[in-house]
Amino acid sequence: MEKEKEYSLIPYFVIILRNRYLLLLCTLSTLILGTALTVLMPAHYRASATIVPLESQAGGDNLRALAGQLGFDLSTLGSQTAYSQLIPAILRSRSMTEMLMDHSYRTTTESSARTLASIWRIEPSSRIQHVDVDAQLVNELHEMIDDRLRIRTDRETGALDVLLETGDPLLSAELVNTMVSNLEAFLVEFRSQEAFQRRDFITGRSRDVERELEQAEEALKEFRENNTQLNASPTLRMQEARLQRDVNVLEGVYVTLQQEYERARIDASLDYAPVRILDRANVPIKKYSPRPVLNLLLSLAIGLFLGLCVIFLRHYWILSIADESYLGLALRESVSDLKRQPLGLSHKTHDPTGHSREP
Repeated sequence: MEKEKEYSLIPYFVIILRNRYLLLLCTLSTLILGTALTVLMPAHYRASATIVPLESQAGGDNLRALAGQLGFDLSTLGSQTAYSQLIPAILRSRSMTEMLMDHSYRTTTESSARTLASIWRIEPSSRIQHVDVDAQLVNELHEMIDDRLRIRTDRETGALDVLLETGDPLLSAELVNTMVSNLEAFLVEFRSQEAFQRRDFITGRSRDVERELEQAEEALKEFRENNTQLNASPTLRMQEARLQRDVNVLEGVYVTLQQEYERARIDASLDYAPVRILDRANVPIKKYSPRPVLNLLLSLAIGLFLGLCVIFLRHYWILSIADESYLGLALRESVSDLKRQPLGLSHKTHDPTGHSREP
């Protein structure tokens, strides 16, 4: 059996050792480039706030109605889980951006508070015709906020972390706190409006059911007055049972509507949002990005990788040139040998017996 070839890493280390200065050059170049990028990159500060949706049966109907208006189907989810999925959509909505536009914010570089459009120097594009200026500002601000906003959800507790990055630590904190405050106000206003609408709907429906119930009771009363011998006829007893069943159904519907009316009236008087703010955003002290240590480690790893690639590519390129030079020399020698031979002649001659012999 033939012995298997044994591979060793020693030749590769020898190649790296011979080209150590090239490896050092590539590594230092990437380190210098990474350091320059770290210094030139603008600083970003991240502020965060934590909110927790409240789990309550009373708010479930309100939530599902709101989800239907926003295009979500949350009918199969619990109220807390549904709020955890719905709140990010509210925070990223254009309505939230419009609320943020109406506020003024402080920064560490300015003494007076200014709007977001002024801080970020957003101006409507003059190339877009027949478009409202405010609409252009909303669109541009919405894109910028959406790029900077991150929302993380804890699947076990349902708590949500609202994180926002800007170039100013004070602005980051004020933006996050304004967003969660607007979220509370938005949910309180919706809950109140939905409760009033539900109460008006129940009031109208109760009137219709009450009228239908009076008609059913009057029909049952007239039937009993006109048919005094009910026990003597199975048909009359069946008709009485049907009329009584209509009265019972309408009574049940009427009682349910009255209960829902009282619940809607209570919901309309409540002024709290179905979320709680656990932690408001504080002004961040440390920069979130860039990260000098991480950038230098990445630059070192990239430099070593590129240096090794250059060393081995250079080594195999040199070997390929050497092989081509050797093949070219051998080809030239073969061509020169052929040129020294007469055309159509051979070094061997044939005798009359048919055997070849040297001349």
